[in-house]
Amino acid sequence: MNSGSPHQSKDKYTFTLVLESLQILENDDSPYFIKLKYIKKIGTTEHYIPSTNGMINLQKEFTFAAKKHTLKKNHSMTIKIIQCLKKNKKIGQIKVDLYQHLDKISGTTKTVPFRNHHSDDKHNRGNLTFSIFSKRENNKDHQITQNKEEIASLIEATNDAASHTTRKTTSVNFGHLQMNNGLNIDQLNRPGKPKLADMLNTEVKLNNKNQNIAKREQKKSLTSLNEFLSSNRKGPILPASASFGSIPLHKQTSLIEPKNDKDHQIDQILSEFDHILNLKIEYSDNQIRSFEGPDSFIFAQCLSFQLFSDVGDEVFSEIVKVLPKKICDSLIISTFNDQRRKFFPLYGLSALLKQPPSNLKNEIKLNRTTQVFDALQPKTLEYLKKFTFSYANLFELHAQSVIDNKSDNEKLIEDIRQIFDAYLIACQAPKEFEFILSKAIFAAFDSLLLQFLLNRTNVTFLDSISWNSFCTRFRENFSCNLSLFSQAVQVIQMTSVIDKNPKEINNISNKLTPYIILQILKKREIDDSLTTKPDITKFINCWEIKDEHCEIDFQSLFNWEKLLMNSYQHVHSDNWKDVNIPAQFECKFPLLNIYFAD
Repeated sequence: MNSGSPHQSKDKYTFTLVLESLQILENDDSPYFIKLKYIKKIGTTEHYIPSTNGMINLQKEFTFAAKKHTLKKNHSMTIKIIQCLKKNKKIGQIKVDLYQHLDKISGTTKTVPFRNHHSDDKHNRGNLTFSIFSKRENNKDHQITQNKEEIASLIEATNDAASHTTRKTTSVNFGHLQMNNGLNIDQLNRPGKPKLADMLNTEVKLNNKNQNIAKREQKKSLTSLNEFLSSNRKGPILPASASFGSIPLHKQTSLIEPKNDKDHQIDQILSEFDHILNLKIEYSDNQIRSFEGPDSFIFAQCLSFQLFSDVGDEVFSEIVKVLPKKICDSLIISTFNDQRRKFFPLYGLSALLKQPPSNLKNEIKLNRTTQVFDALQPKTLEYLKKFTFSYANLFELHAQSVIDNKSDNEKLIEDIRQIFDAYLIACQAPKEFEFILSKAIFAAFDSLLLQFLLNRTNVTFLDSISWNSFCTRFRENFSCNLSLFSQAVQVIQMTSVIDKNPKEINNISNKLTPYIILQILKKREIDDSLTTKPDITKFINCWEIKDEHCEIDFQSLFNWEKLLMNSYQHVHSDNWKDVNIPAQFECKFPLLNIYFAD
C-alpha cells in the first residue's frame, strides 16, 4: 500500500464547517435536522424544535478532508434541511463551493436563504447561518492520516505470515486485529525496530512472495501500531468469546497486572480511563438503541478493570474519589453542546450502576457500584433540570391558554399531545429514557401553569372550575398529575376555609409555600362562594411571613431528586449492550469487543 509522498500531502485539505443558527420562517413546532454531504455523508445534526420565533441555535461543528484535484472535479458540498413529520421531508437545500474556501484559515459567517429546488413551491423556507474555512495538511498532519493505512497494511502482512506457521497458535480477534496470545507488547517498545517473528512469538515460514511482503512492511514505521496497542498493554488479552454472561468475573484473567505499588496501579487505571473519556464520538439517528453509547462504554471499561470486583479496597477508594468528576468533565460526555445529550450518557450510566445487568449481580460488589452511582447523581440531577427547562418554552403558549381560559380543554389537550410528541422526537433518546423525559417535561409544564397563574391580577371561583377540569383531563390523557397547579386551584376553591383557619393549608397543599398561598389569597375575588375578601393580615401573622415581593424559585417546588431516583427502575439494564459502536471507537478500544461483540 502506497503511504503517500510529500507532494501528495500538499494536495489534501481539512475543512471545518460551523453551523451557527437556523431560522424557520413558517414555524409549526415540528423538529428539524440538517444533513451534510460531500461525495459521501459528512454528518447529521441532532433534531431541534424551533423557538416561538422560528430560531434554532445550532453551534455545531463538522470537519472533513478533501483533495484539491478532487475539488476541481466535484466542488459542491450539499447542506439539506429536513423536517421531521411522519416521513422526513426535505424543505431546503444549500450548495457550498468548497473550492472557493481553499486556504482560508478564518471563516466568514454567511446567512443563506434556502428553499426546496425540487418542489413547485419556490418561496424561501428559512435562513441558515454558517461559516467555513480550510487548511492545507503539512507532512506531519499527513503522516497522522496515514497511520490507519500503515496499521491495516502491517496487520495484513502479519496475518498472511501467521497463516504459514509451522505450529498452531491460539488467536484472538479484536476488530480486524489478530494477535498471538503469547504476544509480549513490551517488545514493541524496545530500541530499534522489532522483528515480525518476535511480535508473533512463533516460527514463521514464508514463501518468496510472503518474505517480500514482510520485508516491505517491516521498513514502515511501527509508531502507529505502538500507539494503537499502548492503551491495552497493561495485562494479558482475553479471548474474544469471553463475556460476563458466560465466564464468572473471578475466573477471568484480570486486565490489570498485579502491582505492589498501589499508587502506580491507581495511576495506571486512571490513565487508561483517560483514553476512553477523552474520545469524542457522534451519535445521531440511532432510534433503535437502548443506551447512548458513552454510558455503555464507560461501564464496560469499569468491568474490564475489575473495578467492581477484584481491585483492592484501597485502590478502589482512591479511584472513586476522582473518577466520577473525570466522567462528568470528560469529552465523551460533553461531545454535544445541548444539555439533553449531556444528560443522557450520565443518566444511562447511573441506571447501569443503580441496577447492574442481572448476569453481573453475583459477580460484582454492589456497594462499589453504589458509591460511583451516588457520586454521579449531583451532576446528573443538574443536567436533568437544565435540559428540561431548556424545552419548557415549547409549552408556554399552551400554559398561557389554560390560564386565560381561551381554548377548549379538549383542543388544548390535543395540541399539548402534538407538541409533546415532537419534543420526544427532538430529544432522540433511547426508548427506555422516555419515562424520565415525560415526567420531567410535565413537571416543568406544571410549574409554568403556577407561574402564569400568579401573574394574573385576580382569580375567581369560576376560573378554578375550568382549571380543575383541565387538570382532570390532563391526568386522564397523560397519566400524570399537575400537582403544583392543582393544589393552587384547591387553594382558590378553599379560600373561605383557609380564611377561618390559616393552618388548614397543611391539609390542602403540601407543595406550595405559605408565601405562594398568600399571593393566591390576595388575588381572590369576591363571588357567590366568597362574600368577603380574605383576612391577609391574619394569614401573615399565623405563618410569620412578610408581605413583600420576593422571587419564587419554581424549580425548587418540585422534588426532582425523587423523580430521578424513581425513574431508574424503568430502565432495563439487561439491554445495555444494545448500542451501535462507531468504527473508529471500536478500532481505538478493541478490548470493548469482549462486551459488544456481534
